[in-house]
Amino acid sequence: MNLKTILFIGAFVPSFWLSAQTDFRFLSGSQEIVYNCIDSVAYLVRQDYVLQSVNYPDLTYGRGGNKYFGRMYTLAVLADGKLWCDDKIISPWVGDLNYQEYATIDSLKPLLFDAWARPISKSKFNPVKADTLLNIATYDSLMGKSGIYSYCIAQKEKGLQITPMNRSDAGWLVLGTSETDLKINDTVPIKLTIYKEKPEFSDGDPSGKIKNPSNTTNITGGFYILPSYTVGSVDWKLSGIFRKKVLNYFVALIPEKPATGVIAPEVKLPLTPIRPELPNKKGEKKQNGQKADKRKVDAKSPDNKKPGTRN
Repeated sequence: MNLKTILFIGAFVPSFWLSAQTDFRFLSGSQEIVYNCIDSVAYLVRQDYVLQSVNYPDLTYGRGGNKYFGRMYTLAVLADGKLWCDDKIISPWVGDLNYQEYATIDSLKPLLFDAWARPISKSKFNPVKADTLLNIATYDSLMGKSGIYSYCIAQKEKGLQITPMNRSDAGWLVLGTSETDLKINDTVPIKLTIYKEKPEFSDGDPSGKIKNPSNTTNITGGFYILPSYTVGSVDWKLSGIFRKKVLNYFVALIPEKPATGVIAPEVKLPLTPIRPELPNKKGEKKQNGQKADKRKVDAKSPDNKKPGTRN
């Protein structure tokens, strides 16, 4: 889907804070460019987990009559046909008070279970799966270091394009917040807040530090977009994911895909011996050589001819 918004310049910028559900208009010559809502690519992801028996892996436990023990939510963005979000979602038991009393039981361990997602403007969740399509060791390592995770979604639309971000670029931060606790009601709409922000990077760090948001209540997550200018409009492209580390907030850059795309698993080749046979014991080489010479002589000997042949 091609997402466009208006160009804000000079005195026409009323505020850095914009509601994603409000239209703003700006006249550029004879053309009017309408601000198109970014919430069409924003999703709420719900990740469940269960407790699994260490001794009997087929035995799993939910809690309170549910088929899950606990769950976590985060804001994700549809880009390149996948949902991108903070990788805290794959450790939903971290910080879960209900899990603390079971954390010291050696016979039980937490296990990721079902995952679901819904557009933030809708209430129905649909199943999603962990992204395992790109299995490149170097890329997966970069994803892990960046703190970003992705899900596969059964959807034809690709959403935003992904573009690498130069550390000098300044774009827009998109944050999602809920009016109520999602663990009580996860069908409520998610409100987006969009404002300009420029991450500050330190050497070797894939994440850039940003100022703490003015309101951190019920933040479900966020993402970072950069403008790509065309005549009379702007196309937004995804460059990073909003993350929190302890008391600070960051934008984690999405690693750039290898140019070769998906690399097939390396085929293991069998060992190839340098010599066709093991070396002979001392004295056997000469003896075998003598036997070989004798065989050659015998082969030419008249006595070695087949019956019925002439000399």
